[in-house]
Amino acid sequence: MLFTCYHAIRRNRLIDFITNRFFALSGIDLVLALIIQFFYISITGWLVEMVYLGTSGKGIINAGFLQGPFCPAYATGALIIYPFTVLLAPLPLWFQIILFAIMAVVIEYIASLALEKILGLKIWDYSDEPLNLHGRISIKYAFFWFLLVLALVFLLQPLGVLLIQMIPDLPRRIAGSVIFLLIVIDFIYSGIIYGKSSNCIKDIIARMKFPQEESYELQFNRTRIMNEKKRIAELFESEEYRALDEKIMKEIFVSKVFETDPAFHECIKDIIEHPAYISWSKQSEKTALLLGEHMRIAELLWKIAEIKDFDREAAVRGALLAVYHRKILYPREQFGRWLFPQVSIFRWVKKDLFKPAKTEKDIILWYKWPLNLKAPATEEGLIVSFADKIVKSQEFREVLRDLYPEQLAR
Repeated sequence: MLFTCYHAIRRNRLIDFITNRFFALSGIDLVLALIIQFFYISITGWLVEMVYLGTSGKGIINAGFLQGPFCPAYATGALIIYPFTVLLAPLPLWFQIILFAIMAVVIEYIASLALEKILGLKIWDYSDEPLNLHGRISIKYAFFWFLLVLALVFLLQPLGVLLIQMIPDLPRRIAGSVIFLLIVIDFIYSGIIYGKSSNCIKDIIARMKFPQEESYELQFNRTRIMNEKKRIAELFESEEYRALDEKIMKEIFVSKVFETDPAFHECIKDIIEHPAYISWSKQSEKTALLLGEHMRIAELLWKIAEIKDFDREAAVRGALLAVYHRKILYPREQFGRWLFPQVSIFRWVKKDLFKPAKTEKDIILWYKWPLNLKAPATEEGLIVSFADKIVKSQEFREVLRDLYPEQLAR
């Protein structure tokens, strides 16, 4: 009997917690509480995305549009769903869950459409997924949203309401105001960064006569970058494409066939002739190919410099330094390389080669944007990021064929 009573008490407490989903506040206090809730859900969503993106093996990847640790899509969805949790509370629990899951999918579609139409960005793209609608939503991710909505409505929201209402009035008002200001600043700052980089890349695409839509998506579509393995598999189904790829690998990435300005060789001489760099490049066939790829990136940067006014020497040097790796790694270095690969590379360059200049450092650390935690601080970093994706992306072999016509005509 005591055992039954104990479980009844535990069950009632759980029910009380789950049903405690609504703020008892009103007026400005309710608004500020919802801002804090937005902040809390944004960070939680950001962490969920970080864990998911971390499975790509590309280190820690920034999730979402903002530069801070926020994923506003999650929080916006949570705030939109919040009043419906009040309105739908009398309905059966199973029916509430289905409606919330449908709402989450609709919100995801609208958010994707808004980002594309207003900012020209595709933060996610499910075109490679089965049963997708315009690449904005898919059946697989609808199931994930179903699970996340369950966690939101019956765990995160009650927990947030409980904790936020425990904060005294004055500290809660101050916290809500400060958080609102931080989020607004991050939105403005992120918009400036994307606008600046977008204009820079659009200018390069136009002047180099690259395919516009594909080139733009390659730089800014995070999901496309993450899912390149799927696209590679599709491309290699074509025998003609496989032949083109093999020829490019042999004639461009391995052989030093591209004749350049002598100033180019003088610019990189201290890097490619450094004993540690030579030792790294000769470790294996893989490192030789990596060096070949980054030599092509450097050459492309040199070419882009003819039409774009930037520090081409810093860009070229940064591109070559950004690929350097140590031959033997200690366990601690292995862990650091897994979490922050570019930070590890910067440290190895500094210890094994020489101290990079300011712009070179920025390129080494952040040129993989938008997969990095922050965007490059320099235009050179943005241009290196674009050149890297053009050369490394399997989908742009046709672009390389146009850039190296003489070599591939052999």
